[in-house]
Amino acid sequence: METDVPDLERNHLHWFRKDLRLHDNPALLKCLENCENFYGVYILDTEAWLHLKTNSSSTIWRFILQCLNELNDKLRNFNSRLFVVQGSPLRVLPTLFEKWKVSRLTFNTACDLYSKGREDVVFSLASIANVEVITQTSHTLFEIERYIEGNGGNVPINLEEFQHVFSSLGQPLPPVECVEARHFANCATPNSDWLEANFGIPTLEDLEFVDMSNISTTSLMNGGEDEGLGHFKNFVEEITRYDEGKKSQSPRESSRLSPYFKFGCLSVRYVCHEVQRYISKRDVISGFLKGLETRDFFIMLASRIRNWDRINGNPVCLDIPWEENSEYLKQFRQGKTGFPWIDANIAKLKQEDKVLEANAVTKVQ
Repeated sequence: METDVPDLERNHLHWFRKDLRLHDNPALLKCLENCENFYGVYILDTEAWLHLKTNSSSTIWRFILQCLNELNDKLRNFNSRLFVVQGSPLRVLPTLFEKWKVSRLTFNTACDLYSKGREDVVFSLASIANVEVITQTSHTLFEIERYIEGNGGNVPINLEEFQHVFSSLGQPLPPVECVEARHFANCATPNSDWLEANFGIPTLEDLEFVDMSNISTTSLMNGGEDEGLGHFKNFVEEITRYDEGKKSQSPRESSRLSPYFKFGCLSVRYVCHEVQRYISKRDVISGFLKGLETRDFFIMLASRIRNWDRINGNPVCLDIPWEENSEYLKQFRQGKTGFPWIDANIAKLKQEDKVLEANAVTKVQ
C-alpha cells in the first residue's frame, strides 16, 4: 500500500473529535509545535454510528459533514488538509501510527465514560508504537476533576452543590490563540492523488444514509465553525439592540448554540469570555451564563455516573413504574397522540433532530 510519508521523526497527528474548529483548540496547537509533517485526522466511527440510518441521524450527519468540509477548507488555506478515515479509532490509529511513522498524537479529551474508556486503550496503543501523547481539555469551562476536587473528592450530585463549587473556582481559563497560517510555517502536510482518493470527506450517499432530497432544509441548522460564530454574534447583537431600545420584540430565550457546542465548532470557553463584555445587557446574558454552568454540571454527571442516559442501572435515577402501552407508544413515536404541542414536537424532532425552540430542550454534550 502506498503511504507517501517521508522518513522524518516529527510526524504529528491531531485526532479531531469534538473540536472541529481552529479557535481555542489547545491540543491542535500542541500538535503544531516542533512539527515537520502534520496530519489532521477525523475518524468516522462506522462500527458505532453508521447503523443509525434514520431521518434524524441523517440530519446529524449532514451537520457533521458540513463541519468537516469547512474545517478541511480552512486547513487547505494553510496548504494542509483534513484526513477522514472510517472505522473504529482503536483499529484506525495503530494503522496510521505505522503507515505515517507518527511520533506525536494529540487530542482534546472527551468527558463521557465510553470515550474515556477508549482513550485509556489509545494511550496503551500509542505506548506500544512509541508515540508521544499530549491531551488537553476544551469541551467544558473547567476540567471535570476540578469540580470533584472542589467538593472534597465527591461528585456534586445536586445543582445547588455544584453551583457552590463552580463559584469557588473563579474565572475559567481564557481561550488559547486561534490557529493561523503562521503555525504551519515550519511544517507540511504530505499529499498525493492516492491520499486524496482514500482520505476524502464522504457524502451522505457514500455513507448509505436515506435520501434527504424530500426533506425540507429551510429551517435546518448548518454545521461549521463560521456558522457557530455567526450564530453567537447574532445572539449577542440581538440582545444588545433590545437593551439599547432599538428593538421592541424581546430577544429569543434560546441562543441556538447547542449543536455547535456539542460537536466543538464553537468553544464554550471562548463564548464565556466574549459574553462577559455584555454582562450588563439584561438578565438574558446572566441566564445564558448560568446555562453554560449547568451544561458543565450535566456533562460532569455523565462523565462519572454509569448508565446516566438510561433508567436501568442508573444509581441516581428514580425508578418510575411506567405504564407499558404499546399502542400509546406507537402513537407518540408517530406524532399522532392528538395533543398538538406533543405532535408538533415529534414532527420537528423526526425531521430536524430538535424540538421547538420554546421548549428549550437541548443536548448538553
